[in-house]
Amino acid sequence: MKIKTSPKITAACALLLVTQLAGYSQTYVLPGQSLPPFGPAILLSGSLVGSLSWGSATLSDTVAINPSAYTIEQSGSISLAAATSTFSVTQTQQVISVVQDFPNPQMTVTNSVPGTLTMSMNFAGGTFSFDTGAQTLTWNGSLYTYNGQTPVQIPVDISYSLVTGGQTYAGTYDDVGLFYDLTLSDQLGVGNYPNSISLSPSPSWFALPNYSSRTIADFTAADGFQANIISTAPEPSAMALLACGLLALTFLKRQKSF
Repeated sequence: MKIKTSPKITAACALLLVTQLAGYSQTYVLPGQSLPPFGPAILLSGSLVGSLSWGSATLSDTVAINPSAYTIEQSGSISLAAATSTFSVTQTQQVISVVQDFPNPQMTVTNSVPGTLTMSMNFAGGTFSFDTGAQTLTWNGSLYTYNGQTPVQIPVDISYSLVTGGQTYAGTYDDVGLFYDLTLSDQLGVGNYPNSISLSPSPSWFALPNYSSRTIADFTAADGFQANIISTAPEPSAMALLACGLLALTFLKRQKSF
């Protein structure tokens, strides 16, 4: 949906938009929307080998504008359905070892060592709330910008099985929660305020660098295979919450004014 301001806004029009915001407070509600599946990516010894996915999800979002303070606040919830996800991948590593066969001198050899990793995730489902808090609106000459990011913590139950050198290594990891940075929007169009507003771009997920990664396992198998298994947030391009092609969200219904 397109932002409902004209491509070229004059200074007089900008003043008009400011005057509109100076009226009375408004609250807008975006009806629940179906969101594509998403979940943590898995790294094996530094390489991205696959991802685990939650099932369907629904985003509900409420937007409150305070024209007197020039602030916007988004709050709501993400509802995730129960899901089980699994994948297997084979990785071959180059393992360097020292061969000792006295009286022959020591020799360093490199062997190709394969390992097959199977990852599984169980998620009981649930509803997770978010609230950006009041964020300052800044006029950039054509629309308002603001910080629409908020962290969301998602708990998961992950298990792994690694087969290498004829041996099986297995374990579980009960994650207290991967932190994701939910970027709802960061631009506010007020061309039809107070009847409707437009937010862009579409919501998306990003990893919080300080909190997103979890080490599931970190050990060396008997044959030298390095099993450093990490769950982390997927790339933003894989985490688009809305259908492809959507560039903006439009909140049409004014729920409350005061």
